[in-house]
Amino acid sequence: MEPEPIGQLDLYLLLREWVRPRLSWFPRWTFDDILHEAFIVALEKLDGFDPQKGTRWTYLNPRLFDPLWTKYMHLEGYRIDRERTREKWMRRRPVRVVITMGRLPEAQADPEPGSHPGSHSGSHQIPARWSSPAAQDLAGLLMRGLTAAQAARARGVSQSAASQMIRKMRRDCLERPQDAP
Repeated sequence: MEPEPIGQLDLYLLLREWVRPRLSWFPRWTFDDILHEAFIVALEKLDGFDPQKGTRWTYLNPRLFDPLWTKYMHLEGYRIDRERTREKWMRRRPVRVVITMGRLPEAQADPEPGSHPGSHSGSHQIPARWSSPAAQDLAGLLMRGLTAAQAARARGVSQSAASQMIRKMRRDCLERPQDAP
């Protein structure tokens, strides 16, 4: 049995009622922006509707919010990180995306000059024992305040390659005393 096609006007009117209580979730969008995005999502989602499992509205209602919220957050400069908890629920967390255009982010200032071990008067010096240019370059990026992932992207290597080099550098620091030549 084929489901009766729903008219676009009827769908539009249903969605108007759906949008009203959700305005606060999309503060930078107008009512019409939310309504139009919900209409597009609803048209896409209706392809999977099975009339034997319920009405169109019971099918659409739980499937509308997540795609709209994800799109809204993406346009606001966030990505959604997901993680499974107890193999049942999916936890979603928005994470601000920072894009640098051809330059590295500025290093964060030290809270107090000379607070890092091995630093002299607040200046970062790369130990001479890291003779490879790759290790010195990576150490310099890390000392400027970049994360391992940012330093890997800046060097054009994979994050695992940068992590391996960092592990080797840490092992080297732990095996030799700081004041050894």
